Amino acid sequence: MSGNRTKLNLIVLRIFQIIALVLILLLAASTFFPQQSELSSGYSSPNLIVRWMSLDRFYNSGLNGILWLFLTVLLVLAVIFNIVRTTTQKALHLLLALIFGVVFLNKNLEVRFFLPIAEGKEVLLSSFVDRLPEKDDATVRLERFEIPTHAGTSAPKNYISHLVINQIEPVDLAVNRPVSVGKFHLYQNSYDRVFYFRVEINDKSFETAFGDTFNVDGMPVSVVAFDDHTEKFIMSIGDEEFRPPLDQPFPAGGKTVRIIPQGIRFISVIEVVQPVGVKWLSVLGLLYIFSLVLAFRQRPVERRG
Repeated sequence: MSGNRTKLNLIVLRIFQIIALVLILLLAASTFFPQQSELSSGYSSPNLIVRWMSLDRFYNSGLNGILWLFLTVLLVLAVIFNIVRTTTQKALHLLLALIFGVVFLNKNLEVRFFLPIAEGKEVLLSSFVDRLPEKDDATVRLERFEIPTHAGTSAPKNYISHLVINQIEPVDLAVNRPVSVGKFHLYQNSYDRVFYFRVEINDKSFETAFGDTFNVDGMPVSVVAFDDHTEKFIMSIGDEEFRPPLDQPFPAGGKTVRIIPQGIRFISVIEVVQPVGVKWLSVLGLLYIFSLVLAFRQRPVERRG
């Protein structure tokens, strides 16, 4: 009877180890696959297995957080039901469960958003975060976007955003060189090129790109596109559509409109993260490694005893 119970315990232990290992490998693998959020909304991995398992949009998904929680609960249950028996193993499993629990909280509580900034423009972090305390707010201005290339080639070596924080602090944000702004961490994500225009309406002037909307006297105005065949813009003012020519005054909706090309500008796409529990993760991770080393050093002593 005792032998059967020992075999059953061993089977349960192996099943637990296999499930835990598969979950850890899956969660770890998700960090190495390019994600939709890192590239573009239309990105899809060329790898069939990656697409089938949704690993190209897995890292920030709700399923990812649920699996971290499940792994945490699994480790705690292993201790409660004596799947792991020694005091050292139980302590290590509980410490690991605590680490995975902090990861779960981080995934559900951290603030993460993308900040697109055109050259010469300035944005407030509070424009993207609800109820951000004034002391945590900051202005970010993109002075210039730079793409240095490898010597003798046109291959990009890096993407660099030359920023000014709070109108006084110049910083360079680049790939693999994040910048901290208060509680937020800024990461260089991607970039775009946009053609800008100056739209003059009566005595007012606006800088805009195709598809952007701005208000004039309470009415939404947008330059939608340029018709190459007629060499005229397609422009909407309120519910009406007009077709003003390039760089010429044009009557539209009781106003005089003139659209003047300004040229192409870079838009830097910056990922902004306000992490939760990172310091705790560092402390717990170091404590776990120290405990693991200590456990292995004491193991031969326990065997001799």
